[in-house]
Amino acid sequence: MKTAKQIAARSDIEIADIFKIQLLRKDICEQIHSPYLEDIVQDAFVRVLEGANRYRLCRVVQLQKCDKPYTVQSGADQAKHQNVETRIELVLAFGRLQKRFKLSLVSNTPATTSELEALIQAQSAAG
Repeated sequence: MKTAKQIAARSDIEIADIFKIQLLRKDICEQIHSPYLEDIVQDAFVRVLEGANRYRLCRVVQLQKCDKPYTVQSGADQAKHQNVETRIELVLAFGRLQKRFKLSLVSNTPATTSELEALIQAQSAAG
């Protein structure tokens, strides 16, 4: 089985490959207190909200701690999922761009083909 890093480095990424290593917000929240969280998320992909109803597929570069704790809803259905308090933010890469995002902006739905195509274009442009 290929690792997230091996798949992320390929130039012929397919949507099926991304689904294998895409993490949803609920997946990250389930492991939030794991001592291996950084190993789990490193080089995986997340779908993140960037602007009003605009999502991007990004690669997780690293975890960072923010100053103030914040609450993350682990799932879309409040009756089934719990709120998690954390100080963890994700450093995400889209091509050459890197930016910090709170876990609350990570989607609980799979990436789309157009989001994957945008990521591949950004990676190609970055060289």
